[in-house]
Amino acid sequence: FSEKEFKEKLGKGGEDELKYLKLIIKPFILRRTKKEVLTELPDKNQWTYYVSMTEKQKKYYKSNLDSIKKKAKEENNFVSVLSFITRLRQIALDPSIVDENYDGGSGKINAILSLIKNSLEENKKTLIFSQFTTVLDKLKKKLETLNINYYYLDGSTKAEERVKLCEKFN
Repeated sequence: FSEKEFKEKLGKGGEDELKYLKLIIKPFILRRTKKEVLTELPDKNQWTYYVSMTEKQKKYYKSNLDSIKKKAKEENNFVSVLSFITRLRQIALDPSIVDENYDGGSGKINAILSLIKNSLEENKKTLIFSQFTTVLDKLKKKLETLNINYYYLDGSTKAEERVKLCEKFN
């Protein structure tokens, strides 16, 4: 809610408002601590992969980097610089998320698809997180093209659906 709506709906602080607040924040509250579930968790496996950009992606990144450096010097404010850095991060992931006409591929998308295929061959499950839902949308389309099943959730997924998806995945 906006601050005004929040105060209108929950500003009195009565019992009903408290129940309503608990209901809307319920999906964001952890019910058990890590210590409580530690014995149920599998061993953590972590790998670091260094992924090169495709040649077209490198050229695209370099040209954007040069223009962004110029803009950053001209605008010279914190918010603009952060937006420029975010754009470069998106290009490093997959330039097609910032430029629909880009068709040079993405080193990271290629790498994650390869990892997914390897996991499937080994009958393992894979969790993929991204700060950019646009990247996940592109990945979903690629998985559908390859006829690979997946579950998808993001911040807009309702709590009940989120639980169902997690249960299906598990």
